[in-house]
This record gives sequence, structure tokens and C-alpha cells, in this order.
Amino acid sequence: MKRPTSPLSLAFNTPRLTMLTVAPPLVDDPPAQTLLNAIVKILTPTVTASLPPYFSNVHSSSQAKIWLDKMTSDSELLAITAQDSHTIMGFIFIHESDNGGANLGYLLGEEYWQQGFAKECLSGLLTYCQTLKRYRTFSAGVDKNNIASANLLTKIGFKPDNKNNAGVTFFSFHLS
Repeated sequence: MKRPTSPLSLAFNTPRLTMLTVAPPLVDDPPAQTLLNAIVKILTPTVTASLPPYFSNVHSSSQAKIWLDKMTSDSELLAITAQDSHTIMGFIFIHESDNGGANLGYLLGEEYWQQGFAKECLSGLLTYCQTLKRYRTFSAGVDKNNIASANLLTKIGFKPDNKNNAGVTFFSFHLS
């Protein structure tokens, strides 16, 4: 998989959230440990149930570091943080494709579900990326059992594609 080639890092705010590009920590300093602890806390079995296997079984800082290294080498990783507490609530993953588009993934810790955070951060991302003119399209795959995620993508303007691959429905969003 290819790492994003653009030197531009993403950073934007919504009314309640801040999204910042994450780079792998170089040393074991307190901010790095905070990030690794957040990864362990967020990647619960319920959160990772319909995600690829490398999202599962992250139960320690060393496993979180391996996951973080993989994610930052394969994609641009953004931390979703609460503006008021600076708590890491989840992550957005953007993997650039060769056609000017990008594959999009996201997850939130269970305690942040059904509060509008996913809609807020993804809507904010789409608005921000439209101003950057960095991507032409986003595509996202959703497990057929993840109805909430499919409904969310539809609400914010993604259109379902006609292809269904092994229980995954694909959605696309064309940036203007």
C-alpha cells in the first residue's frame, strides 16, 4: 500500500471536535504513551467486529505501536479528539488511490457512538477536503451488518455503488 504522497497534513475543527494527522511516535514520551493507551482503549472487540483482522486483539502498548506503525505507513491517520477535553475519541484513515481519489475509513470508541460525533467529523472532513481540492472522490466499504455506518454515509451524501464484495457494500462521494 502506498503512503500519501502529499506533504500536506490534515488538521481541521468542527464545533466539538479537532482532527489532526498522527505521525508514529519516535520516543516513549508521555504524549506517545497517551496515544498508545487511547488506541488500546478504542479498539475493543465491539468496535473492531467488522474491521480487518489487524484491528483486533490490540491489548497492550506494544501491540498498539505495531497497529499505529501499520496505519501510518498505509494511510494518512487522523486522530479525532474532543475540543473540550483533548480526549482521543477515534480515528479517520485516508488511503490515496492512483486515480485522484481516496479510500476512507473511520472508527469511534463505543462510548462516543450515537452522539453525532461520526457525522460531525466526516461532514467536517468532506467540507475541509472540498476546500483543499486534494481528492476527487472518496470511497468507503461498510460491512453489510453495519447498518448505522451505511445510514450515516448515505445521510452525509455518499452514494452506494452497485458492487457488493463478500458482504461489504461500497459507497462513494464525489467532491466538487
